Amino acid sequence: MSTQNTVLAFVTSMRHPHNSTDYPAVEAMLRESLTAWLGQSDPRFVIVVVANRLVDLPRDDRVHEVQVSFPPPSDARTPRTGIAAVLRDKGTKNAIGLARARDLGADYVMFVDADDFVSRRLTAFVAAKIGAPGWTITDGWRVQLQRRAVRRHSGDFQLQCGSSHIVRADLLPPTTAGVTATQEELYDEQGDLLERWLGSHMHIHDDLPLSALPFPGAL
Repeated sequence: MSTQNTVLAFVTSMRHPHNSTDYPAVEAMLRESLTAWLGQSDPRFVIVVVANRLVDLPRDDRVHEVQVSFPPPSDARTPRTGIAAVLRDKGTKNAIGLARARDLGADYVMFVDADDFVSRRLTAFVAAKIGAPGWTITDGWRVQLQRRAVRRHSGDFQLQCGSSHIVRADLLPPTTAGVTATQEELYDEQGDLLERWLGSHMHIHDDLPLSALPFPGAL
């Protein structure tokens, strides 16, 4: 399927700096997570980061940044922008990341949140199952940093964590306008799926024939 031997693309989006109380802390969290994502046991993956402001990330040929000029989802200088604003901002940024992942020849795409770690086995697992529609992470781990506690979460992890689905790229919405698309162009092309699948993680496992990943996939 892939012309560049890229099995899996991890796509993440950064919130707008205007709607963050401590954006340097958000950037630091992304760097920590991204460093962990780079530990995949199979090297056939890429990481795509979409943000309004470029982040100082580890230098690695598999890391790709895309800068967008989308407006803040809310005029208020607060991270509490409301669900509608979150779905629009995250959905359109993930759509841009999806376009870049396709440019890089990715067979599968996983949307990941900047504060989540993922299993280092994911790329190797997907590489052995090329052609399958994809997987839902129903089993994972939850960490409480203040208490230094980690506990297993099984059964409905996908409802608790935004890093929960690996989907074959051709099953995801079209991105013909590419990485320079405006938010309006993305909505015109993708319609309700932009928010339902790319802005939210609550519905895609109901809408697509995804299998449960057979091991804990994220933290």
